[in-house]
Amino acid sequence: MKHFLLLWLAVASLHAADAPVFAEIRAMTAEIERITGWKAKRKVPAAMMSKRQLDTYLNERMKEDVKPSEIRAEEVTLRRLGFIGEQVDLKQSMLEVMNEQAAAFYDTRKKRLYLMETTGEQMQSTVLVHELSHAIADQQHGLYRFLAAGGDSDDAHLARMAVTEGQATWLMSEYIAQRNGSSLVGRPDVVQTMAKATSGSSPEFPALDAAPLYLQETFLFPYSQGLVFQAKVIEKLGKPGYSEVFRRPPATTQQILHPELYLQDVRPPRLSLPSGKYPDPVLSDGLLGELDHQILLRQFQVTDWEKIAGGWTASRYRVFEDKARTRVSLVYVSLWRDEAAAEAFFAAYRKSILPGKLKQAVFWQDAASLVTGKAADGYFRLERRGREVTVREGLPGE
Repeated sequence: MKHFLLLWLAVASLHAADAPVFAEIRAMTAEIERITGWKAKRKVPAAMMSKRQLDTYLNERMKEDVKPSEIRAEEVTLRRLGFIGEQVDLKQSMLEVMNEQAAAFYDTRKKRLYLMETTGEQMQSTVLVHELSHAIADQQHGLYRFLAAGGDSDDAHLARMAVTEGQATWLMSEYIAQRNGSSLVGRPDVVQTMAKATSGSSPEFPALDAAPLYLQETFLFPYSQGLVFQAKVIEKLGKPGYSEVFRRPPATTQQILHPELYLQDVRPPRLSLPSGKYPDPVLSDGLLGELDHQILLRQFQVTDWEKIAGGWTASRYRVFEDKARTRVSLVYVSLWRDEAAAEAFFAAYRKSILPGKLKQAVFWQDAASLVTGKAADGYFRLERRGREVTVREGLPGE
């Protein structure tokens, strides 16, 4: 989802419009400077935007920045991995969610801040602090380059999104707390409560509520878990923590979910795919992080999803598609904390994920560490060797 996440931070260059709340920008900037120890380098221009203008802009930017082939590759990959169903229109779902959720934006290219005309007056000051936090962080560390440097890994890019959105959410929350004579520093229970309040869909937001679980979670994760991550870093490092997360960004969503691993600089090893002959061209290549495994296990209603995903150590996948676009294959390997963790994931994949993903599956072997068979889209093989679990799906022949 990297292309869509980058698009989320970009907004239209519209004509400036007066709004009473914009008069608060100078005072808000001074307060953010005091909390972070940063100094704003320039004034941040601000303007209003209508929903109609946003809708037009998002569609135009989608055409400019994301090729149809890239959208299709994302969609096919997510289907093969089991994150979305056959009927999901990925592009349309994401556009609807972005349009619905927009309250304000900071444009990392134009260096301008925009407030949606539909944002209620009571919320305007709150969201304005959030976007000013982005603007000042951008002046210190260059947000567009920071996000683009996430490489080809969606998991690494999502971790960087959690840095930017989590920090802005933290600063917004701390700003409000200090105005009320309090602080969030040293109050992890309050931070956790706030994170939970923003970690799920709601009937108030029908587009997000109707979106696949994968889109819901990857959209909300940077705000909810990013907030908790930033709180832990500030508690440990103090004001230097605001810049440390940009100078030494987290490598994976695992480090966001477990800030102690970030603070200890624990990073996953790089895995190689199992050797073998794969006749079709590569459609996509990447890794699934701990968050991805949480979502996958939840998608197929595995009860102990959080505990099982917590044993994740590393992974690598590759999706292949034949030239006729009639066969999509998956090769995936994952490494787990210990053999017990690998066994738990293997069992969950066999019991819930394989039957949920594959149509007309016939099992040939069904042992404790090896499962083979054939489904409507090709043969499958699920294998565990020690801490490593390997999945092959949709491959021709056996």
